[in-house]
Amino acid sequence: MSKKQSIHSLIAIIRDKKGNILSIGKNLHLINNKLSYKSHPYMRQLAFKENGEDSKKIFLHAEIDAILKCDNINKAYEIQVFRYNKKEDFLCSKPCDICLSGIKKTNIKLVTFVDSDKHLVTVNIEEL
Repeated sequence: MSKKQSIHSLIAIIRDKKGNILSIGKNLHLINNKLSYKSHPYMRQLAFKENGEDSKKIFLHAEIDAILKCDNINKAYEIQVFRYNKKEDFLCSKPCDICLSGIKKTNIKLVTFVDSDKHLVTVNIEEL
């Protein structure tokens, strides 16, 4: 991999009120490299509603992947989102506006992520 390329991995974990894992979503995004990104019509729909643009190139984000994989989304209480680089250093993992719009369509109340100062924070979804 060239010096201009870097790898960022994202993982999203949905938990119930007791902390049990209900689903895990992920995406792998290679920067400056052409990949065939996994996508989903729901991700495209959310992107269109949020951005007003129709993009066939939108890839499936970890948060939406976790929501789609969750068999019992009604029990979902918290989503935890983690992003890390090739060296396994944690990076800012605050969900994007598209993902936040998808999360807000569920019963999820709390969002845990690494902020821009690399602190782990848990926030009520209504605060985002």
